Amino acid sequence: MGAVALAVGFDGYCLFGVDPLTQLRSVMFSRHGLEVSTDRLIHNETVEHDVNRYEDLIGRPVKAGTLSCGPKAPSSPRLHEILRPEGYSSELRLVLVMDGRYWGALSLFRDDTRRPFTDELADVANALSEPLSLAIRRYQVSRIGSPIRSRAAGVVLFDGPGRIVDVSDDAHAWLTSLADSWADGAQASDVIRVVHEVAAVAAGRRPGRPLCRVRMPTGEWLLVSGSKVAAGDVDVVVVLRPGDIDSVAPAFAAWCGLTPREAEVLTVLTTGLSAKQMARRLSISVLTLNDHLRSIYRKAGVRGRDELFSQLC
Repeated sequence: MGAVALAVGFDGYCLFGVDPLTQLRSVMFSRHGLEVSTDRLIHNETVEHDVNRYEDLIGRPVKAGTLSCGPKAPSSPRLHEILRPEGYSSELRLVLVMDGRYWGALSLFRDDTRRPFTDELADVANALSEPLSLAIRRYQVSRIGSPIRSRAAGVVLFDGPGRIVDVSDDAHAWLTSLADSWADGAQASDVIRVVHEVAAVAAGRRPGRPLCRVRMPTGEWLLVSGSKVAAGDVDVVVVLRPGDIDSVAPAFAAWCGLTPREAEVLTVLTTGLSAKQMARRLSISVLTLNDHLRSIYRKAGVRGRDELFSQLC
């Protein structure tokens, strides 16, 4: 974001990445971001008609768009009801698209002391879509810290309209650990957006599979999954638990940019078979298998099987 600031100045930002298989939010970073409630932001993005919604930007040739106050300001709930009360008068949104796939998005904010974002700056931001996509992808497959192996599973309960009924202590611990460690960054109340999106799929309010793989700042994987239930006021249960290698590997393959055949080799590799056994299962020679393995290791930025497994576990 320091590099982005040199190209496009801003006073606050929110950057997030998604699970490449379900396109649900999986990681968030912010600095002087929006303090409005998660429910309000979700309503604006999914229900209200507004300018530069992320899903609209994905389908455009230019992946960036601006929204600003002024004589020609559009009738935008986000501008007048969210940004202005937060002290911001201009926003630049950019969706991160690379290799034809959506990887996340970036929102930049400016206050009244700066000139509004322009179409020229939107073009500058558009050129950053692929580099930022690559940065988000690399972050989620790199070993960041020392994993905490003993963290217990937690649950978040939602009612029919999608409001939180309860958050267990263990779920709160996961969310707190996922939040930014520096001042004015994304807090637990912000990153719970990850849980809200899974709950929305489980409830049938948006299509897809209610599953999201999250790389924790401490290094371990978090698996967020949702189920619809019928238990009094509770309509959806979202479980936060440590990720396992079988669940993580498919998304890991996408983040690394593996080919379909390399992804298949990765799946077999996680079973712990020897090279000869893997080659036999895949109906290829050991030489061809080794070629695939070298390519996987290169794309994952590791030197061998042990390092790869340390990234996946």
